Amino acid sequence: MLFSNVGNNILVRQVSREPISGRDNSENTTIQRRTRRRYTFWDEDCESHDELINSQEEIEYSDFRTYPLNINWKDLDSLNNDSYEIKQDYGLIGVFIYFKILGNNKLGDKSIKITPTKFIHNLIEFYFENYEKGSYDSLLKIIELLNSFPENEKLSSLIKNKLILKKEILLIKLILDLKLHYHSHFDKLNLSILNSIFIIMKEFYKNNNNEKLRNLYDKIKEDKIFKKYYNNDKLYNFPKKSNYFSQLKKIRNYNKDLFGGIEFSKFCL
Repeated sequence: MLFSNVGNNILVRQVSREPISGRDNSENTTIQRRTRRRYTFWDEDCESHDELINSQEEIEYSDFRTYPLNINWKDLDSLNNDSYEIKQDYGLIGVFIYFKILGNNKLGDKSIKITPTKFIHNLIEFYFENYEKGSYDSLLKIIELLNSFPENEKLSSLIKNKLILKKEILLIKLILDLKLHYHSHFDKLNLSILNSIFIIMKEFYKNNNNEKLRNLYDKIKEDKIFKKYYNNDKLYNFPKKSNYFSQLKKIRNYNKDLFGGIEFSKFCL
């Protein structure tokens, strides 16, 4: 009994990230990861489940058999990567992107640095740093980054089936905004892909009320990294869904009129 109490006390200290004397930071980080995962599955000795569950957080979707995105669930429980930390802040969608980037040899050569606490900033900065370079190699890096995002059909499935958590909303918005930006600047002749992005974005904003969108709008405005790119010259940030619908319609009509509705496969120079 004494051993059990001591063990529980150590676990509580580790979960609260209180450093254990005599250990360096890297070892403490590994212990914290192991402990957090251990708490996810092993909580019989806890007096109250309320201590482990944040009542303000939504329930995680964890049925790997029906989840639309293909995630290596074994790697998610590994101690040798930052997937757990990514999941805490950006959900399974963040984990999916994280693993896709790690598994991409063209992005894994330190061309993009992923830090769990700055994960979403890493994505937007990498995109626009390469966009502003304007070289062929930088364009290829942008394409590889976009290939790490969920496919349009998968995004649509996540939205329609209401499988998006509150912490994933900003990430989903960024994914859609970067896709629209790329296809509006580099692949604008492909109207079918542009139209599919318009449809998904409309679904996304339709499924989020104005209160959520207002919170998202304020969050972007207050973030010094995001407000650098969400200035309406690059990406759009509005407080109401009607603003987004109006802007999407404007972009769609502009591209349709610009090329007269000619499909990419029929376009000749």
